[in-house]
Formats: sequence, C-alpha cells, structure tokens
Amino acid sequence: MDTTSDRVLMEVGGRRFATVTPEERFTQPIPNVELFRELAAVIRQDSKILALVADDLETKSPIYAAYAQDLALLQRYHAEFQDCVRSAVRCSISGVAPGNAHAWEEAWQLLAQQIPPAETVQPLRLPYIVAAKPIPELVSDLQAEMHQGIERTLKPLADWLQLMAETELIGLVEWAGVDACCYSYFRHEFTSTVVKGKKREEVTVDDSQPLGSKTTYRILRDRTIMTRQIAERHVHHVVDARVHKVADFPHPVPSHVAMFLDSVPASLEPHLSIVEGTITMEERHRRLIAEGTRTETEVLSVYKASPGVLFGPFNLIGWSSDDLASGGVFSAKQKATKRRTGNTRERLRRATGHLFTA
Repeated sequence: MDTTSDRVLMEVGGRRFATVTPEERFTQPIPNVELFRELAAVIRQDSKILALVADDLETKSPIYAAYAQDLALLQRYHAEFQDCVRSAVRCSISGVAPGNAHAWEEAWQLLAQQIPPAETVQPLRLPYIVAAKPIPELVSDLQAEMHQGIERTLKPLADWLQLMAETELIGLVEWAGVDACCYSYFRHEFTSTVVKGKKREEVTVDDSQPLGSKTTYRILRDRTIMTRQIAERHVHHVVDARVHKVADFPHPVPSHVAMFLDSVPASLEPHLSIVEGTITMEERHRRLIAEGTRTETEVLSVYKASPGVLFGPFNLIGWSSDDLASGGVFSAKQKATKRRTGNTRERLRRATGHLFTA
C-alpha cells in the first residue's frame, strides 16, 4: 500500500485502486479475494435453481418457483450489501454525539450525498422463449443463467466498493504476511458554528380566513450557520496481527463500532472479521472536504388575532384557525340557537306558502 501520496494506491486481488481511469475501473474483474469467493459460494449453496434435478420434475412449476426464490435471493444480497456498507459510513461520523439525533441526522444527510450510487441490476432473466423449452433444457439454461446472475450481482458491488474506497469513504487493507498488515479507515468530522443571528417580526394577512383569524404575527430568529466537514484518514501498520470473527472478538469496541456491528445483517456477518495487533506506525491525514454557510429561520413565538370569549375586560378563552385544523363542532347553545332560527324560518316559509296558495 502506497500511502506517501495523497491517495492510497494498491492492488486488491488483481484489481487496481486509484491508478485507473474511470473507464478502466468498470472493466476490471471481480477481485479474486476471499470475500467475493465466499459470497459466491454461499449464494450457490442457497440457490434453488442450482439444486434442481431435471429428472425429478414432472412440471415446470417447481422451476418457476425456484427462479422466483433465487431472484429474491440475489436482490436481497445486493440490497443488504449496500445497506451494510452505508451503515459503516454512517457510523464513521465523528464530532457529533449520536445522542444528539438532530445533529447526527443532519451530518448523515450531508455525508450520504457523497456516497456514489451502486448500479441497479436485473440479476436473472427468463425470457418466454427460454421458458418454452422442455424441462431438461430449461433447467440447464437456468442453471447457467444463475451462475451469470451471481456474477451480475457481485460485479457492480465490487465496482461500487472501489468507488467508495477512492472517494475515501471506506478504507483498504493489505497483508505483507500472515501476521503483518497495513490498513486505512476514515472518520468524517462535522462541525456547525453559528456565525451570526438576529430577531425580526413578521406579519401576514390571509383574507381567505374568517374575521379575527386573518392576521398572524410571528417573532423569528435568523441564524447563519457555518458547517465544515473534515475527512481524517488513519493508516495503521500492524504486526502480530490476529483475525477474529465478529462474535469471537474478545475485547470491547467503541460505541460507533458497536453501532455498526449491531446493524450488520445476518447474511453478511460470517463474511466480516476484526483484526487486532500491535501498531508500529500510525499516520493521520486530515483534509477539508466541504465548508459552507446556510441561513436557518427559527420561530420563537407566534401570536394570532383570533376570536375570544370576553367577560367584560377579560378574555376568558380564545382560539385561532390552527385550532380548527382538525375540524370544529357547535356548542349546545349554538345548536339551540340554530334550532330556534330554523323553526322560525320553517314557520315563515309555511305562512308565506299559504299566502300565495290561498
């Protein structure tokens, strides 16, 4: 791993990182590393299509059912793989306490925008011409298609991981022997500072509202906030390195690491491991990724011209149009008045009718 430059340059399983053009990046093969070999093997083992035996089938229904199950299997791995990596990036946020939900979510939204999208794939294909073939040919063709489908699923994920590494969202590890390695990882530090703020009053008039609810007064506070994002790359040179399965790691981990491990789906946990050892050299590289300002408006108080029940100079109770947002009802006194008014109108209508028909 070359860490002397501004980027980490290395080769992983025959795939080069940070030294290829964008066009070359997506034409490289899936890295020949244990992760992808294990994933492919597990998917093949779980495949219903690859388990089919043509001589045991009398109808095509089990074939179609196996196709649907394997399609869901590949789509699940594609989605869970991305969710797992995105969770790791999310947990790399520093400078914001996870307990501060608003600030944490705000930082994550900024960081999430920097994550490149993974290619959407259709892992399996069953055109009607293939489906019309006799059972033995259909099974043979679908099994060949399943092997290609695994490749179609893993290849975009390998490309995506390369983008993530080169965008400095995830790190890399290189082994020089069975117990010596060098690995990198990233922490993304977000800070927000209020540069200035001021209060102001806002008055709005809505003529579509009833009398007494037309005017709204608000006291607002405008705040100009400066946000900075700093990416910190850590590079550790480790000797006496030992690798553990996640569940077997014997030592406590930081809270943000525990948060990530708790989010790992069961299908991917067997493919994760934790390395520990003695650090002989540590490098830290800090880079300002983004800096900008924004203006937020906070409503400090609102008061509205609204109806009220007056008792001499006192207003015993009041309300505004907001209180009617979920609907309104009539009081018993209002209903009684409406009944009396309705009865009077009905008597008048009848009397008027008699006058014109007599």
